[in-house]
Amino acid sequence: MHQKFAFKTALGSCSIRVSKDIVVSTFSGACCDLIAQRYVRSLTQIVKEFNGLPWAYLGNAQLHLAATPQAERYLQEAYIMAVENNCVADAYCLTSVVGISQLENLRKQVGISTPIKERLFDSISLAKRQLEQELAVHLPATMVKTG
Repeated sequence: MHQKFAFKTALGSCSIRVSKDIVVSTFSGACCDLIAQRYVRSLTQIVKEFNGLPWAYLGNAQLHLAATPQAERYLQEAYIMAVENNCVADAYCLTSVVGISQLENLRKQVGISTPIKERLFDSISLAKRQLEQELAVHLPATMVKTG
């Protein structure tokens, strides 16, 4: 897995890595508008590298607390962009009650009806395994990226 983006403020941090066809974002602390703006720009650039092929998103937010209202608007923009660019599955490692509620509302706002509880996992390895299974349905084995 290689790093594509990292940003930190006094309130929190975010980094994005890509592992095969899975984009892994790690959030900790509070997500302010500055972090969210940079996150959207970076995620958009990373998604372009998939050239329309299916990919999945893993949100590692075990140390994430919540997003500010301003940041939520940018995160919604990122979610819409991901769905429009062939993100076929998502999974989250998130324990913050506020963060889970924000994510659930965000998903509803963009028209995703799958219950959030079905997308929450206790560990990165379990989440990643689920995403790999879901990606396998969308990608023939010869098309799965390596690295």
